Amino acid sequence: MLSHDQLEAVLMRRAGYEVRVLPDELGSWEENPPNLLEFIRRDLRWCQGNMQYLQLLGLPGLLPVSRCQLLLAIAMYVGAPAWLAFMLLGIWREQPVRPDFGLVLLLSVVGMSLAPKLATLVAVLLRTASRRAWGGVPRIVGSALLEFAFWLLTAPVMAVAVAAFLLGLPFGRRVGWAAQQRNVQRIDWQVAVRGLWLQTALGLLLAGTVWWRMPGAFWLWSPVLAGLIGSIPFAWFSAHPAVGRWFVRRGLCRIPEEAPAAAGPGPLRGSPARG
Repeated sequence: MLSHDQLEAVLMRRAGYEVRVLPDELGSWEENPPNLLEFIRRDLRWCQGNMQYLQLLGLPGLLPVSRCQLLLAIAMYVGAPAWLAFMLLGIWREQPVRPDFGLVLLLSVVGMSLAPKLATLVAVLLRTASRRAWGGVPRIVGSALLEFAFWLLTAPVMAVAVAAFLLGLPFGRRVGWAAQQRNVQRIDWQVAVRGLWLQTALGLLLAGTVWWRMPGAFWLWSPVLAGLIGSIPFAWFSAHPAVGRWFVRRGLCRIPEEAPAAAGPGPLRGSPARG
């Protein structure tokens, strides 16, 4: 299985154990992949793993909520081609399917996506110790805005990658579970072009089509088009070590363990501190 967390959880529930998700990052520290292409590769592995859950829905003894959990994990990736198909349908009709329904759907999806980010931001800002640990209010808010911009640009790139991968699954397309790249790794322009030509081509095609058929709605499409058309330079730029060093010097997007005063891990929770 290429995505095992949900499977382990439902099997533990079947065995009679309770399974809880704790909003606590003290147990592990796992960095993101160092560039957009590695990020996509990891997400496609998770995508293939979640599709493998289709074989497990009929396992005997699973609780109803566990089957629902597996279905939600599958739907998380099926949503990418559904989102693209919904947008293409809007272009074909030269208008939204229903403007009021489309607006409600858009706000609902954006709200669900942003709610965890906003809740975390508020929780950090409301605690004095957290504000200090994360670098102060200006750095926290600036980092949140940068993360939102990165999310806005990468979301359509990831959606196209997942949709293309799902379309290829019935025809034998697969990804393996190779060692993940964690060290700093720049992307050459040629590598970025090979990995993201589909997103760029689709973005240019969509831009021309939207401008031709519904120019008044072009601005609504601009975030999606910017992410797709700019995917190659964005991948190169975001993986450049100089950009990372600039962030480090300004304390942006850092975690408390990266702060200059951090001297290593503190005492384990529940153990007496030694002074």
